[in-house]
Amino acid sequence: MAFSFTRKFVVFSLLCLGFTAGLLYAYMSYKAPVLIERSIASAINNYNFQNITFGKSYRNKGFLVFENIQLDEDSFSTIEKISVKYNVFSILLFGKIHTLKLHTPSVTSTLNTGNLGNIQKYLMSGGLFRQAWLEKINHLEVLDGKIDVLTKEYGGFRLDFDGQIRKVDDNSQNLQMNISASQNNSHPAFE
Repeated sequence: MAFSFTRKFVVFSLLCLGFTAGLLYAYMSYKAPVLIERSIASAINNYNFQNITFGKSYRNKGFLVFENIQLDEDSFSTIEKISVKYNVFSILLFGKIHTLKLHTPSVTSTLNTGNLGNIQKYLMSGGLFRQAWLEKINHLEVLDGKIDVLTKEYGGFRLDFDGQIRKVDDNSQNLQMNISASQNNSHPAFE
């Protein structure tokens, strides 16, 4: 009779442990996309976009998609889609994302050319790519990106770009970019 009780106790304990592990995994699977959305919003805030609005989102095991992301109130700057591939345990324990793809980011801005010296120093120092959030992504890919910059003195500039940043090891990243630029010397907003 003692053997039967011990056997039932072990079986019951294993069932309880399995049920608890299942609940924990379900909770982590629910919580991971929320943490990813917060991380993305925080990273975008680092680039001075304070009014981020996410459109629809789709979830699947280890995969998350956000669509129609507005970076400002007037929708001048947008991202068509952000797709994220992740491991539940990596995101919750270490905050690490396997792959993040930005599909068709479009940024429109005006530029006071008096600040060009500061902007050039920032870009030349690599500040754009030395952001803490980049260290948490193994592979970042940007597809069909566009930046429109309007100036009074020089008209409008457009940069079209595609690129990726891959983590080589814990201390280095590999950056590959394809950039083309064009200039329009007259812009109706400044006439």
